[in-house]
Amino acid sequence: MKKYRNFIIIFFVVLAFCISICFVPIDATRFIPAIEAQVTKDLGVKIHIERLILRFGPSLKVKAPVMHIMYEDGQKFGQFDNVKFFIPWASLFKDDVIVKRLYADKFIVKVSSNDKYLNKLLEKMNSKDFNEIPDMTLKTYSISYLDAPKDKKYRIAGNWLEIAKVINFENLRLKSTGEFSINDKKFLSYDLSILPNIKMPEKTPDIDIEAFLEQMETLDFHSDIIADLKLYNNLNGDLQISGLINIDNISVLDPDKRTPKSFIYLTFLGDKVGVLSNIYASNDKKVYIDGVINNSKKRSLDLKVKTDEIKLHDLYQKVKLLADFSRYKAIDSINGQLKADFTIKGDLNKLKSAGFLKISNASIKANGIDINNISSNIDFSNNVINITDAVGYVNNAPIMVKGKIDKNIDIEVLMHKVELKHLCPASFGIKSGIASLVANIGGTLENVTHKENLQIENFKCINNDNKIAFSSLKIDTNKDNIAYINNIAINTDKTELIKLPLLKLYIERDTIKVPETNVFLPNSKLSAKAEITNYNTKDLTFNVGLNGFVNSRDIKAVKTNYAVYPIKLSVYGNSSIQNIIAQVVMEKALILDEPSLVNFVSKIENKNLKIEDLSVSPFSGKLSNDFKLNVKGQKKLIITGNVDNLASEPAFKNLRVFIPQQLNITYFDTIAQLKGDIFINGKIKKPDIVGQITAQNVINQFLQLAINNLTVDFNKTVAVLNAPQVKIADSVMGINSTISTDISKELLVKNVSVKSKYVNTDTFLMYKDSPAFKQVPLNINEGKFYSEKLLANIYNSPLYLSALSTDFSLRNNNLMMKNISSELFNGKLAGSMEFNLKDEHFSSNIQARGVSAAPIFDIVSTRKDSVSGVMDFDTSMSGNLSSKQSLNGNIKFIVHNGRMGTLGKLEHLLYAQNVIADNMLRTSLSVVTKAITLKDTGLFKYLRGDVELKDGIAQVKFLQSQGPLMALFIKGTYNPDTDYAKLVVLGRLSDEVISGLGAFGDFSFNKLMVMLTGEDNKYNILPEDFEKLPQLTMKNTKEFRSVINGIVDKPSSVLLFNWISYTQKSYRQKDVPMTNIKVPEFVDTLPY
Repeated sequence: MKKYRNFIIIFFVVLAFCISICFVPIDATRFIPAIEAQVTKDLGVKIHIERLILRFGPSLKVKAPVMHIMYEDGQKFGQFDNVKFFIPWASLFKDDVIVKRLYADKFIVKVSSNDKYLNKLLEKMNSKDFNEIPDMTLKTYSISYLDAPKDKKYRIAGNWLEIAKVINFENLRLKSTGEFSINDKKFLSYDLSILPNIKMPEKTPDIDIEAFLEQMETLDFHSDIIADLKLYNNLNGDLQISGLINIDNISVLDPDKRTPKSFIYLTFLGDKVGVLSNIYASNDKKVYIDGVINNSKKRSLDLKVKTDEIKLHDLYQKVKLLADFSRYKAIDSINGQLKADFTIKGDLNKLKSAGFLKISNASIKANGIDINNISSNIDFSNNVINITDAVGYVNNAPIMVKGKIDKNIDIEVLMHKVELKHLCPASFGIKSGIASLVANIGGTLENVTHKENLQIENFKCINNDNKIAFSSLKIDTNKDNIAYINNIAINTDKTELIKLPLLKLYIERDTIKVPETNVFLPNSKLSAKAEITNYNTKDLTFNVGLNGFVNSRDIKAVKTNYAVYPIKLSVYGNSSIQNIIAQVVMEKALILDEPSLVNFVSKIENKNLKIEDLSVSPFSGKLSNDFKLNVKGQKKLIITGNVDNLASEPAFKNLRVFIPQQLNITYFDTIAQLKGDIFINGKIKKPDIVGQITAQNVINQFLQLAINNLTVDFNKTVAVLNAPQVKIADSVMGINSTISTDISKELLVKNVSVKSKYVNTDTFLMYKDSPAFKQVPLNINEGKFYSEKLLANIYNSPLYLSALSTDFSLRNNNLMMKNISSELFNGKLAGSMEFNLKDEHFSSNIQARGVSAAPIFDIVSTRKDSVSGVMDFDTSMSGNLSSKQSLNGNIKFIVHNGRMGTLGKLEHLLYAQNVIADNMLRTSLSVVTKAITLKDTGLFKYLRGDVELKDGIAQVKFLQSQGPLMALFIKGTYNPDTDYAKLVVLGRLSDEVISGLGAFGDFSFNKLMVMLTGEDNKYNILPEDFEKLPQLTMKNTKEFRSVINGIVDKPSSVLLFNWISYTQKSYRQKDVPMTNIKVPEFVDTLPY
């Protein structure tokens, strides 16, 4: 033992050290930036932690004394005090750390409807995966919301809030105490404990919270609420509730607190509900209810009701807010008097009762229902319920009920020409129909019988895009138990008009039969029959059959294709199990390349679908009555497996799609040759898929699309697509990509590589409005693109790019391209761009070096002649492809060794309006311009500019050119779309050009001096502009100014031409050696 002593001592020392670490706090302030970044990534909010402490144990515990919560713009809206996060060790090894549990001494949130990022935050939180929601315990909390337009502050606050996941049901358990207030006025106090061991329905209750709160404030509703509930499902799947709800100290429209407080106590025990309530309609008039309702298989009732003589309007006002959570929430108004004092106790076999119930001068309007002049006198004495006078009117049409209930039932119901749209809720969609009824209800409570004579005329019902109408319905069960419904017309959003000339219903005590009935569509004919038994009980069974043919013209989704599909359908089963067998013959080769049979055999049990066989096989002949005999030949497509949870969140389970040999299909103008084998599991929009699908050819002539040798390999959550040859119109490319199989929110391409010989961007823009992308948004995380040649039409001007490559991504219709590199007009182009596929707005930063200037200026301007030379430019631009007037940005450029167009020709400027207005000058002008034209003053060594674009108009900061014969400085505005300009041109001419002007350049008469030199105040020249006029190599130069207002090429647009006199020059230097001429800094910094 001694030899192990040292090892034992070491073991216990190490164990003690490890245990002590769990309780020793460690300063982890250095981890704060990483944690803050993780929260920002998960929730889209910023947090600021002042100090961080770690403790080790079964979970990693992170503690912060204070944690500030902010929107992404830095605006604070919340704070945790003394907050602790419990993080499982396993999550530390994942990409995203998950907080398992959160505890805080204090939690405060203050948000406003004006907060810029509030909606974005709420959307982010709603999209969180259920498993990522932490359990939360808050000792004190305060959450307030300011509705800025209404100037109302809503606040919930309390001393305890506990939220925990109910894992098996993806639900949340809630425990909380607190109060709710509006503008600091308390309306509710609550003590809640709710455990929902149920799967919540996808469709949430339709409650208008805003209207509910407004009504609470209007009614001045106050109450204390205690709830302790457990929700669960029984073996039949029915909702069960155990626990209690006490709504105490109810006060409505009682600011002076004079009316006694009302209360409603509800106790739940599975199928049983106990109620005890005392509701004051006014100061001294109340309704007292005490009883138990048993809704189990052995139903029973034990109820006592006693009221003073009260007004129904006053009573409804007191309970109106609570009624919003029941089926009676849509009551608009209710009036009349009520007085009652009765007891009723018993089950379906025996009934005891005493007392009375009287209603007089009543009316009700609710969700389209409009019944007036309601009166009722019901006598409960001697264990018999006598209905001696119960009547109401719908637009003067009476509804009457009379009779009695004891061991037996003897009730008569009368209606005469009642408008159904005022008798039924508006949600039914009934627009017209007149009903008359004489009904006798008899039998016992356990075995109810009925006889009726019902007539309905001119019935019409509209529900969303579906409509049903019939001319008449007649049934007289006193004679033959047959209902006759004539001229049924059904409009749906999926099919053309459906007509049934006559539908007969054979109605027996437990059975409804539909004999063989013809169903017509404009181009189709079907025969249907059905039988339903035990329709009054849970043991319902049914058998429905359908035979005939459907013409594709009657199916709106495929009406452009013409084909006739023989069809055979059988659906049978009960409320628990439904069996479906269906067969459709594809006679014409519109979907498949030969006549084929689609066979579908399935079973629905416990809301799960089992597909026993969904297959396609060759077929010839006609459909027989035997489903099995119709299936013959080798199957080309086989689908088997399960779809579970049909009623809530459908999910695939071992669903196999097997195409054993090449399957040729045509669908919506698309021809495809498919083969493959895949297995699918998981949620329908978020499946795991394993296997491969290949398509030898996919062709769509309408979309001008052709794909060859397509392969898609599925590996659970991703699909790897390889399409070596894709042709879209005149564009040809190869595509490799990895795509997520989760399409619940988007079609996500994780990465894609596109290589092309030729791409026409107009072809791609043609697909941006495709209906497919409207169904599921397309996003691309990472992409690479290369094309040997690309054509882009820029404002109807073709732009050809060669060897174009770029990295790109697509998010929310924004195409982002970076690291763009291309060859353009004998030069190089680089930059980045963002382009919105939806509205065609773009922003770009583009640089080019050594490109030919002429084609660039041809794209920019409508001018016939342009600038030639070798060009470098930098642009920062935004706008819309739909209009040049949307362009905004900056352009800096320099062109080397080129020639200007009309604007750079001296002879164009000499034809100024002030020159040709003088007879003497006009006479000599033609001779002078001929001499100058031979000199070619448009040649330049460099032309550089700085231009701002604003709404498509160029604000020319400066244009400078220096040539052998002339130098220019130009500023002003220019519209490239119309070639209209407002420009001031300063020029410097060489002595060679001056000598060619002769006397035209040497006038010294006073009159002509004013005309030609402009020596008056309004033509003074800014010194800083004159300084920007480049120098020439010649010693003798002459300077001029010209003003242009109009179309640049038109001589009439040149308003002025003036020689610049010595008195106008604040800066003058004629003899400047060429070695002192410095190339502008912009030119020096351009990368070549």
